[in-house]
Amino acid sequence: MKKYFLFIVILLLISIPNTSYSECDWPLVPVTFTVPYPIPEHPPLTCNVTIHYCCHWVPGWKLEVKWLDYFEGESLCLMYVTDWQAFMDWVYLQIANHHVCIEAYPPCDEPEAGFITTEVHIAQCHYFENKLPPAPGEIDYFLHLYPCGYENECIYYYRTCYNWPWPDWITEFDHSEIVGTPDCPSSVPELPPQGKTWNEYWITRCFENQCQ
Repeated sequence: MKKYFLFIVILLLISIPNTSYSECDWPLVPVTFTVPYPIPEHPPLTCNVTIHYCCHWVPGWKLEVKWLDYFEGESLCLMYVTDWQAFMDWVYLQIANHHVCIEAYPPCDEPEAGFITTEVHIAQCHYFENKLPPAPGEIDYFLHLYPCGYENECIYYYRTCYNWPWPDWITEFDHSEIVGTPDCPSSVPELPPQGKTWNEYWITRCFENQCQ
């Protein structure tokens, strides 16, 4: 009887879908970078945000495709964020402006050379998870944002070229596209959830990302 019960438990665990995209399957390249986020409500306070995304270069089309995996930041710093939609829009822009998968460098001053199209794929539904880092001995909790799935998504398109006199990428927003209909509430859940603090584990329901 015990063996049968254990088998059922294992079967249930295997059948639970993994809604967070913590790995990039080939040919996607995993990318991680950290950038300071200036808290508009509390200048000059900034929070270091580590962004994880997957990218893929399509050479024939001069196309750079990216998918947001997740981001994380120290909870006791991100607790000062009051406009989460503005914060997430900032995260998406950081991904669009971060170029490591590109293998072509069309110059901005030569229109005939064309430009690179950068696609940034963002799930329409996300959830927050507040947890300790995996390293032993850590005591500071970090807030994470994970996608609930990519069945419905927002796709942001950017035009990118390289400014040769000043070695820098120039990325401009072009347009966006909505794929599917979100099947999650539109309101951002209360952070931290009622009865919880920033110094303990918790997870929220999924909520809708407002496509721009």
